[in-house]
Amino acid sequence: MGCCPYSSGRPRYRHLHLGGIQMNAEALDEDVALKMSLFDKSIEKVGQHLNAICNEGPEFYSSLELEDKARHDLFLAYSINSLFWTYLRTTGINPLAFEKDGDSDKPHPVTDELKRVRTALERAKLIAERKKAARLDQRAAVRFVRGSLWTPGQPGGVADQLRELQRTQEKKMKAESTSKVGKKEKE
Repeated sequence: MGCCPYSSGRPRYRHLHLGGIQMNAEALDEDVALKMSLFDKSIEKVGQHLNAICNEGPEFYSSLELEDKARHDLFLAYSINSLFWTYLRTTGINPLAFEKDGDSDKPHPVTDELKRVRTALERAKLIAERKKAARLDQRAAVRFVRGSLWTPGQPGGVADQLRELQRTQEKKMKAESTSKVGKKEKE
């Protein structure tokens, strides 16, 4: 058995076992019985998932990359704290207003822990996104920009190309005009 023992095979419809109390589903309102049955199924699924994670063993955990270990630990921390928060809610305790502190309500410590884990999850998500983000190859960018810029006094710049284009057009025009003059003389 793993670190998260969970008994499966609990009856679901005719008798509900919630919080150690056995209830006859027929005695309850149908809507309430349906909601409790769905809640019971959800708790069973969560238990199965936690069992699967806890039964993986230390060799699985040690084979994980550092980022995956962090994600695994955060998942477990969030799951366990969420389950405890749910437990408090099902027993009638409001985790958001746990103790009276003067005029205001002080939240249960599990609420602060859930906020802390959520913050860590967001940070881990940002780190993972940064790793996947496109990176700029600065050396290649500098070479590209330098190669496209013209330095005064060096041949091959845009101004030199324009001058060369102008010269070739002038030569063509002269050649055309001399060929026209030659044709007129022949006629």
